[in-house]
Amino acid sequence: MEAHLAEGNLIEAVRAYDTYRALVKRDLGVEPGGELSGLTRNFCRSATRNREVAAARVRRA
Repeated sequence: MEAHLAEGNLIEAVRAYDTYRALVKRDLGVEPGGELSGLTRNFCRSATRNREVAAARVRRA
């Protein structure tokens, strides 16, 4: 997931998370921990913030 996020590839990161989540749920009966779940959530927040900053710069130009 981290490699995909470092590349900016949110779709593959989410796909990897979903695969991992299904495996641990099936094999261990648990959900992934909050730290792992937060990776994509934090990436999305950061990407949204970056887009908002870029849009504000364009509007000012």
